[in-house]
Amino acid sequence: MSDKGRPVFDASAVLPLMQNEMGADRLDGVRSNAVVSAVSVSEVLDKLVSKGMPQMLAAASLGDRCFLACARKYGTGWTADHDLARIGSNWLPPLTMFR
Repeated sequence: MSDKGRPVFDASAVLPLMQNEMGADRLDGVRSNAVVSAVSVSEVLDKLVSKGMPQMLAAASLGDRCFLACARKYGTGWTADHDLARIGSNWLPPLTMFR
């Protein structure tokens, strides 16, 4: 599928899918082709932390979250930031420390 015509979800669309809330059934039909910006992923993480997700993930700045979201999408992340590897979440992509 080309990038044109793909649904783009914001945080208010991702959260109902994750929490099986009202409207999730409508989103479920298009989510396999949907994209979410790294900034929206950051918003989702903020909301999840406010609902009890481990605080360590919240410590990542916006730049770190954008990096992690891109690395998760494309496969692996290369970084010198060893603190990112200590977050310890199943959500994290594989990280390679280059120093």
